[in-house]
Amino acid sequence: MISSEIFQQLVQRTNDLIVVTLASPIDPPGPIVSYVNPAFCTLTGYGPDEIIGQSTRTLYGPVTDADTVARMHDAMKAQQQIRVELQCYNKVGEAIWLDINVVPLRDDSGQVTHFASIKRDLTAAKQLQEELSTLASTDALTGIFNRRKLFEQAAIEFARAYRYHRELAVVMLDVDHFKRVNDEHGHFAGDQVLAALGRHARALLRGSDMIGRWGGEEFMIVMPETPLDGAAVGRPDLMRGRSS
Repeated sequence: MISSEIFQQLVQRTNDLIVVTLASPIDPPGPIVSYVNPAFCTLTGYGPDEIIGQSTRTLYGPVTDADTVARMHDAMKAQQQIRVELQCYNKVGEAIWLDINVVPLRDDSGQVTHFASIKRDLTAAKQLQEELSTLASTDALTGIFNRRKLFEQAAIEFARAYRYHRELAVVMLDVDHFKRVNDEHGHFAGDQVLAALGRHARALLRGSDMIGRWGGEEFMIVMPETPLDGAAVGRPDLMRGRSS
């Protein structure tokens, strides 16, 4: 058996966040915090005197997923273990992602007296995941969709237009004499031209429109709910469903 002193050292020194809450109440203002370890204070910025006696809901914020919170609530009500990933917030309002494993703690008689939450910081991993997702769908030079992502999104719009008999326009842009820019001013200047063109075209489009880099100096624009004459002329009154 591990002595209580050794166990206390493990809890104090682990990099995982450990939070112990009272078994009741679960509904607001609960769950009520009765213990936090140093790792919790380091990540969240809350000192023990600031969080003990308060609700774990203190860590929730604008984009904390309500459905996940409800699942945790129901599991704790049923005195069951549950593991979730949840976006929370530290003391200064910065978003943090946590892998949360909630375990009921029972006394010698089998009654649940507390819940222990072992939380692991997933923030860096989530940020990397978002960055990789962006890289997979974005043209690195222009910041608009790359060919693969544009093709995926266009396929969805084509299917929607066909199913609901809605108009859809596709515009292809090709920069004339672009090779001359590279030859006379260098490839860096050519890259700057393409990047500026991508930004300018994106700014002129509606939120529902999609633009992507189709090739070297080729761009494709997909415009849902837009007849051909509206796409060609670019008049707002011809571009149905124009959004701000």
